[in-house]
Amino acid sequence: MSTLSQSLAMHNASILQGKKPQEQNHSVLHYSPYSLYSILVRVALGMGRKLNPDTAPEVRLQLVNVQQGDNLTHEYLTLTPKGQVPVLKTISPGHSDVEVLAESQDILRWLCGKQPQLMPETHQEEIQRVLHLFYSFHAKPLAIRPEEKCGGIVNHAAAMLENPDITDTHRRCLEVKSIYHDTLHSGSQDPDTVREVESQARLFLDAATDILDKRAGDAIYLYGASPTVLDAVAVSLLARLMDTKKDAVAATPLYGPCHVGFSTYSFGKRREANRQRRRRQRREPVSFDESTSRRDGLNSLTAPPVSPSPRPPPITGVAAPAPTMVVPAIFRKRHDIEEITPITGPLEGESSSVDKLQHLSAFDKAHKLDPNMPIDELNDVDAAIATGNAEKGIEIEHALMEDNSPYPEVRAVVRNYDVDVPANTIRAWVIGLILCTIGSGVNMLLSLRNPSVAITTYVIQLIAYPIGLAWDLVMPDREWDVFGYKFNLKPGKFNFKEHVVIVAMSNAAYGGGSLYATDVLLAQRLFYGQDFGWAFQMLFGITTLCTGYGLAGLARRFLVWPAAMIWPADLVNCALFYTLHDHSRSDPSKTNGWTIGRYKLFLIIGSAGFIWYWVPGWLFKGLSYFTWVCWAAPNNIVVNKLFGAHSGYGLMPMTLDWTVISGFLGSPLIPPFHAIMNVMAGIISVFIILSMGLHFSGTWYADYLPIQSTESYDNHGDVYNVTRILDANGHFNETAYKEYSPLYLPTQFALAYGVSFAAVSAVLIHVGLYHGKDLWNQFRMARHQEDDVHMRLMKKYRDAEDWWYAALFIVMVAISFGVVAGWPTGFPAWAYVICMLIPIVWLIPIGLIQAITNQQLGLNVLTEFIIGYMVPGRPLAMMMFKNYGYICMSQALYFAQDLKLGHYMKVPPRVMFSSQLIASIWSAIVQIAVMNWALANIPDVCDAYHPNNWTCPGSRVFFTASIIWGAIGPARIFSGGALYSALQWFWLVGAVAPVITWLLARRWPKSLWRYVNTPVIFGGPGLLPPASVYNYLCWGLVGVVFNYHIRRRFTGWWLQYNYIVSAALDCGLIISTLLIFFTLYMTEVPQLNWWGNEGTIRTLDFSHDAVNTTAKMTKGTSSFGKRHNKTHTLCRRCGRRSLHIQKHECSSCGFPSAKIRKFNWGEKAKRRKTTGTGRMRHLKDVSRRFKNGFQNGEPKNARHNTIMAKTNKDN
Repeated sequence: MSTLSQSLAMHNASILQGKKPQEQNHSVLHYSPYSLYSILVRVALGMGRKLNPDTAPEVRLQLVNVQQGDNLTHEYLTLTPKGQVPVLKTISPGHSDVEVLAESQDILRWLCGKQPQLMPETHQEEIQRVLHLFYSFHAKPLAIRPEEKCGGIVNHAAAMLENPDITDTHRRCLEVKSIYHDTLHSGSQDPDTVREVESQARLFLDAATDILDKRAGDAIYLYGASPTVLDAVAVSLLARLMDTKKDAVAATPLYGPCHVGFSTYSFGKRREANRQRRRRQRREPVSFDESTSRRDGLNSLTAPPVSPSPRPPPITGVAAPAPTMVVPAIFRKRHDIEEITPITGPLEGESSSVDKLQHLSAFDKAHKLDPNMPIDELNDVDAAIATGNAEKGIEIEHALMEDNSPYPEVRAVVRNYDVDVPANTIRAWVIGLILCTIGSGVNMLLSLRNPSVAITTYVIQLIAYPIGLAWDLVMPDREWDVFGYKFNLKPGKFNFKEHVVIVAMSNAAYGGGSLYATDVLLAQRLFYGQDFGWAFQMLFGITTLCTGYGLAGLARRFLVWPAAMIWPADLVNCALFYTLHDHSRSDPSKTNGWTIGRYKLFLIIGSAGFIWYWVPGWLFKGLSYFTWVCWAAPNNIVVNKLFGAHSGYGLMPMTLDWTVISGFLGSPLIPPFHAIMNVMAGIISVFIILSMGLHFSGTWYADYLPIQSTESYDNHGDVYNVTRILDANGHFNETAYKEYSPLYLPTQFALAYGVSFAAVSAVLIHVGLYHGKDLWNQFRMARHQEDDVHMRLMKKYRDAEDWWYAALFIVMVAISFGVVAGWPTGFPAWAYVICMLIPIVWLIPIGLIQAITNQQLGLNVLTEFIIGYMVPGRPLAMMMFKNYGYICMSQALYFAQDLKLGHYMKVPPRVMFSSQLIASIWSAIVQIAVMNWALANIPDVCDAYHPNNWTCPGSRVFFTASIIWGAIGPARIFSGGALYSALQWFWLVGAVAPVITWLLARRWPKSLWRYVNTPVIFGGPGLLPPASVYNYLCWGLVGVVFNYHIRRRFTGWWLQYNYIVSAALDCGLIISTLLIFFTLYMTEVPQLNWWGNEGTIRTLDFSHDAVNTTAKMTKGTSSFGKRHNKTHTLCRRCGRRSLHIQKHECSSCGFPSAKIRKFNWGEKAKRRKTTGTGRMRHLKDVSRRFKNGFQNGEPKNARHNTIMAKTNKDN
């Protein structure tokens, strides 16, 4: 017997020690002596028995003779439809339930659960990482004796199929075998396939060698004196490599004596091994006793093996397949057909190739209009269905539906296996709550200052990593017992699941910035003189933040569990988590030749971004908005309108500042290409083409206003002064309003309201048409809907119950009723009921759009619109309605996004529930406390002219909005004969447009119409203003470069590095911004006074003065008082107020104003306004005509539509 055989037999014999007869026959291992995966399982069993006989499970061996067709019997296929080996059947003592583990990694996981010493917690993550390398390839090229074939079908299967007495189920299994045997084995010995497997095996063995060099020293195992499952896998692979004469693949040190627990790896004579193998095959296998160890022991490992069944060749662009097993494994799942026997039975619930094609057809219908599904993959599905090619169909089904996510971007970032590391630890809670407290307090305090910055979750994600590593260095590794509760302050190495919990807590606490309710409380206290005390503040803040959490949990079956809900923003976080915790290099064969690791690339780009931002952020601010055309002609109105970045159309988008690109809209590297193009379609069609038509035609008195601004204006062209329409108590005064002015909006601002109306109606119609059936099926099936690989892995953890979320929602609603009714808010309880219907109705539709496109559609306009009509004249009620209606839905989307992040990272759902909820409540308390501290300790805080800029800009904006929408009300702006009433047509446009695009997409499902998303077209530009067209164009151009050109030409690079580049740019910018703010702005360091900072802003565009007619020169000459909204105006013939505005006829003198001609004074004035005296005459002329045009508070278009009242020649 060879030396290795003796060593393996020693392990086999050790199993005999310490048997417990009462547990015999509870576990049966079906194995084949030729299967590499059977070998490694048996070696692991032997090592476990040697390590600790008392805890080792008792396993009985059952030989499966593949060459004689033992795995094709009806009994065996009933045990495992795939007909593969090894298979472990276990029966728990005292129970009748039988558990079948049909994959080697599941068996190893079961064994490690019985004997944790085989997977030491201190080395668990490293062992799993190296084992992942082993399970990333299939050892089919290492076969020695392939099965005999007859017409492409295994002899025994062909013979059985000719037997008319076999059952239908058995026949269908054998038919599948006959279809797929050739496909699964084809190409297994191709040179390219062999080289690929050898390369992957070399990576695994090199990693094992590194461990050996670093850790083992003079010991005989990889991790010292005790064996692990990694030892079992390594020695089994080495044995197979030597049997196939591929010794050169492994590193030389692994062949030396006394390594990985064996004396040497010399196998002795092949002839002796063959003789022993033939002798064993003639005998019946028995239990693990002394006779077994002598005649059928692990010395059979030296037998020439038969190759495991090969994996079907992957589809182009599809990642390597992964598991279909519901039982999650510790290690990465391999293909279902992973072991020695290539026969593959149907999946559970599917018994024939026809069922496979039907399943594929259902997949095709579900994803027919899915814009994120690659069209090439859908073409493959259609081809398989059209030709009835079951062979190709099942291959596609495995690749797209069972083994991994069907979406390439998800496959590139999210691992399709789980790592058993703790998430709910003292370390995670302490670090998370500390960072939650600091971040919430700092963000709240800085929100009171102008300009302001905020600590984002990217910052927390970065600084939490070194804090976690420092914790490992400082805290003792010992177990503590407090009142019977045992815990360890250092439960192993700081891992990525703890990191996810910390970031989820921060994101729930202040992911959307400071607490929105504080703006309401500040406006209420400072501008309305109301202070209801701490109880009102706390309850209002907590309910605003937490009500949405209950809705998010109830909607997770629609927004979190389905694979189609990819949530692109989560992919960046996942990539950054894995990058920080895995510093390995990249495989150049998969990254277009790049070998740099993602961690190193992140450090390089992040550092470069941090250093560069000091240039546009402080040294040369003109590089941010690089509008060189406006610099060349700073006083040219047309040039500043067309090319201005602040108040113009920004038709030449150029910037060297990442803030301009991502500051408002987020990173353009995150959304899918189709989402970017839909947003750009809305910008170009509405805010450039339509806006130009309206603005340059003078519609809505555009000549007197800038194209774009965040401000609203009065009839003198000044920023609307809301204090002039309030009485001494801060309430709306209609008389003062009539004496002052109506509200006028810049063209872009008015259109922004229009597309917001369209988006609200479009999202309901679009989701109903495109996703209605899927939503209904998900609602009916609830927890029984078909799972993707990530959902199957998550089922190992106990889910947070639905009633938890429902109870949380009910409690928060009850407290909210107490808040609105228990204090004199002016907010009726019935209005609160309507308010809560808004997030209930729109959460799932808007969540679906965001999960697919990364574009969130806001409901702030809708809430302002509804409350303005329902309860006019109550500003505080308006602010509270907006908080409960809009912010609850917004917070629910944040919570749903974090739940998907935990889903991707395999964090237990109950840990996510408790961490997010506790962090939210604590954050609300901290921010309310900081707000009250600032009001009490910062002198003159929130004063408009505060010397240190503590002006509370957020609360001022909220106060202004409360006056405009809560006091003036939408009826005076958008209803009846109001100036902007035509914008109401956008409701209809938004409802009709999705129907048209849906019909076109159904007619031509693979055309560009499948990518058209009308809610994104209308809702994507929702941040305009304060964002400008210039911001959107810069954002879109960068997005097109990365997500179209680079993704198409350098797909491997994009899949590996795109999201890391995005995270690095954002992190570098945020850290640099915070440093500049705290070191320069907070210390009031004078800015550099030179042309690059000062000269570049001396333009009409920057000052928002690019207007054709300066209304300010007639300031104070127009008023409307009691004449406001009357039907008659002054007749310019008789001077009486009897000229009917609509009939264009004077009732006193009969002057027919309809016959007057329009007089274009612009051309005449243009010829004389350039000289000095001509300029003065021109201004006087403008003033005179402008004065005549301001009647009834409605400015006339002085450039194009000035009416010169002249008497008809007949009169």
